Amino acid sequence: MTKYGTDKYSNFKYGLSATDNLLWAMEIDWDDDGIFDGQNEAMWAFYFQSTRGREFYIRPSADGFEVMPKGEAVIRLYNDTGRYDPFNAASPLYGMLSPGKKVRIQVKNGTAGENYPVFTGRLADITPYGRRGIVDLDISDGWDFLHNASPYVAIQTNITADDGIGAILDDINWPAIWGRSLDVGPDNIKYWWASKQNAKIAIEDLASSGMGYVFTARNGAFTYYSRHRIADPVMTLTEDELLKDIAIPQPWEFQRNIINVQANPRVEQALQVIWTLQEEKPLIGPGESYTVYPQYSYNDISVPAIDVVDPLLGTDYTFNAQEDDGGAAVANTRTYDDFGETGKLTILNTDIVSGYLTLAQVRGKPLEKPDVAGMRATGSGYLTDPKVFNLNLPWLQDTNTARDFTDFLAGFLSTSPIFPQGFIEDRPTIQFDLELFDDVTLDLATWGINDVFRLSKITHKWLNKSGQLVSTQLGFEPSFAVAADSVWILGVSLLGVGTIMTW
Repeated sequence: MTKYGTDKYSNFKYGLSATDNLLWAMEIDWDDDGIFDGQNEAMWAFYFQSTRGREFYIRPSADGFEVMPKGEAVIRLYNDTGRYDPFNAASPLYGMLSPGKKVRIQVKNGTAGENYPVFTGRLADITPYGRRGIVDLDISDGWDFLHNASPYVAIQTNITADDGIGAILDDINWPAIWGRSLDVGPDNIKYWWASKQNAKIAIEDLASSGMGYVFTARNGAFTYYSRHRIADPVMTLTEDELLKDIAIPQPWEFQRNIINVQANPRVEQALQVIWTLQEEKPLIGPGESYTVYPQYSYNDISVPAIDVVDPLLGTDYTFNAQEDDGGAAVANTRTYDDFGETGKLTILNTDIVSGYLTLAQVRGKPLEKPDVAGMRATGSGYLTDPKVFNLNLPWLQDTNTARDFTDFLAGFLSTSPIFPQGFIEDRPTIQFDLELFDDVTLDLATWGINDVFRLSKITHKWLNKSGQLVSTQLGFEPSFAVAADSVWILGVSLLGVGTIMTW
């Protein structure tokens, strides 16, 4: 028997309703076996909300593009039976109620309708309200997984953004069940590595350096869109679909007339010592090991390095019976892992006597970052009403590309780009068929707008306890792409026409 005495939410995945009701599937891999084979939690749900996407195109501080926050969802459920009480030994979920379990939320538009993914991620928390009252299941999407992971990828040469993103996902064991979809990156990155930052930041830096987009899709797939991506609009939305609560921020909120873009070229130096052990000579007993993490430097500045040499006995390290380098050599094995800016050196004493690590150094070719290459462009009114946008792209190493970005952004941000927002209710074939960064034609006669925009934010919210009436809030950004002839095609501006920049 279900909560409301109907068969809409049954033990089957999508229920047994023969009507055109919305049939929700809220599945959690409670036993953590990688298979969604448990009961549909929607049987106990009476509220659901999810949010994915970003609020703004550029940061409020105007020092770069706004990044994607982690997507969040909450399912509110009845808990009068103690199903979600971790102290209830009679619960069928006893011993399995803990954060980290994978979650998949889908909705079907009637038994014969289409199945739409809505939200995919991991259980972040279980929040009870009273011992046996109601409970919230808080869920985060894959961005949270990336935020908590720390990749270490050695320096790669002459790669594209998708290569780097793929290397990060591989290194942190991105769940195969979520998948990935990566466009080919448009630019050659001469040197790239990942260390000393979480995976989310590392990936965002890669994508933004090529003016690309990254997001976690509703089905869980990590997705990268190149700036070269050109796609037909998936649908047209009018004021009839978007209700009357259409909002368009004031045009000057995102207008900028001074654009500074900073590239970061790297210069390869000759093979040399990039790290030396400075501490007292460590004593390593028989069967013991010593591990140290070298931090590469050049002219006393921390740098990455390429062609790092595995430390050689007698040249890069010595291991002897006496602290003054005298006595017999002590048998050992050495392992070294290179992480781009750092490494990991381990010396294992395989002898029957103790030994001193009397020398340890690492050699490689440092990648110096000389004076950064800054590009600047200005637009109308910059002398009397300056509005600055600063963009530092850590993996942009080509100054010609930096100049192109500067010119494009000067034209784009000076034309008062439009960022509409709107709501849709009770139109499931529209609401649940949209994905982040889909191109959508907005035909808004009241504002004189009829152009293609890119979907940047999606929020779903149940308006009744059965989940049959859902409100969806949509946020849009101007759409642009770079065609094969190197023309930046911009969305609509307050001029009421499309804008094209060439160089």
